[in-house]
Amino acid sequence: MSAWKDMPSNTASSGRLLFMAMATALVAIASGQSSNPTTYTKGDRDLAFSLLHHAHAGIVSHYFDPSHIPGDFPAMVEDARQRLQQTRSNNESFAVIANLLGAVDTRHIRLIPLPRQAVVRHDWDWTLVDDKAYVRVVNADSDADKKGVKRGDRVLQIEALPVNRLTADRISYAYLSISPRPTLRVLLQSPNEDPRWVEITGQILRTNEKLWTPAGIFYAPPHDKQSAIKPSANHRIHDGILIWRPTELVFGEVQLRRMNRELNAARALVLDLRSLSLGSHENTMKACSLFFDETFTAYTIDRRQAIEAITVRGTARAFKKPIIVLTNAYTAYAAEALAYVLQSRNRALVMGDRSAGKFRVLEVYQLLDKFHSTHTSIYNFMTLPVAKVIVSTDNDLEGKGVTPDHLILPTAEDYIHRRDPALAKAIETLGGIFPLDGLGETY
Repeated sequence: MSAWKDMPSNTASSGRLLFMAMATALVAIASGQSSNPTTYTKGDRDLAFSLLHHAHAGIVSHYFDPSHIPGDFPAMVEDARQRLQQTRSNNESFAVIANLLGAVDTRHIRLIPLPRQAVVRHDWDWTLVDDKAYVRVVNADSDADKKGVKRGDRVLQIEALPVNRLTADRISYAYLSISPRPTLRVLLQSPNEDPRWVEITGQILRTNEKLWTPAGIFYAPPHDKQSAIKPSANHRIHDGILIWRPTELVFGEVQLRRMNRELNAARALVLDLRSLSLGSHENTMKACSLFFDETFTAYTIDRRQAIEAITVRGTARAFKKPIIVLTNAYTAYAAEALAYVLQSRNRALVMGDRSAGKFRVLEVYQLLDKFHSTHTSIYNFMTLPVAKVIVSTDNDLEGKGVTPDHLILPTAEDYIHRRDPALAKAIETLGGIFPLDGLGETY
């Protein structure tokens, strides 16, 4: 049984080389941390076979471009099935399936395994800036803190893979989601110092979930303050300028009316779309309706069987004052499309880093199996691109992203001193004054 739920959604040679490297890394990671074979049950293996079956069916039936599916895909699926006969843990099985999915699409297709009974928390985190990565969070008294990991350190390499824009999200996928491990070897470089290798060990935390599959662990980020903030509360006024940082692009009519009132009470808007991808293209158009008084076609969506025009329906109450949009390397999917529309229609200036370049419509494929003894439904998920976004006949932004009007990249010093230069520049451009130091978060 399978079901679909709507959700927002380099060269070929370099992408293929990266896939091969990631496949090797996944196998090495999973094999190197296999759970005790006695904890990997027949039920676990049956679940892995079920995941493979539904993932195969989803790709064949719904992947937006069948021509991108390898011609020998059925043979690859059979090979994966044979490999699953030999796996000794959930992590090994997930790695086999993830490798198969990556052979079709390394950027957008992701297996999202169900939670395990234990999570690993590393108590540090890093972020991408242009083509570099920096440490942005280190929890006090953690292993990372005790070993000298500091905000602003360059992250040059994690285990066997260099960290850059091409590899960053796939490294997180491999090492933190599919086959996480408590200890990671990381190559770091502090400002004006030589690179150094650090082994960072996280905490393994038990959950209270009574789940069917006992083997393996999954990654829990050290900090996600935004997850605790509802979208309706995540905006504030500074010098008459509304700073709005939505956590997802999901709007009901009540929310839209409230935001319209707050917008029109402000003299300008900073729309902060950094690290935002959640939402649908329908909601992107609802957001656009807050800023335009005319109706127009923003872009088109090319599905397997049809091309759909995505239309912004303007309103007479639209906000008509200055807008600055902030983006970074993690602005993706629906949020990226919103930034594109506002910039391309000359409705806003874009500041910050180039966006992710993920101009696809992403859906979540729900992989269902049954807990045999109680018949309780349990789910794994797979993200799958089911359409591509066409912004114009001569401008495909997939893999390229939205280029800011003003490129503003945080430095190591900005992370060390908790500065947000992009937000500070946006406020200054709109005629406000914003303290540069001590803002708390740097994106």
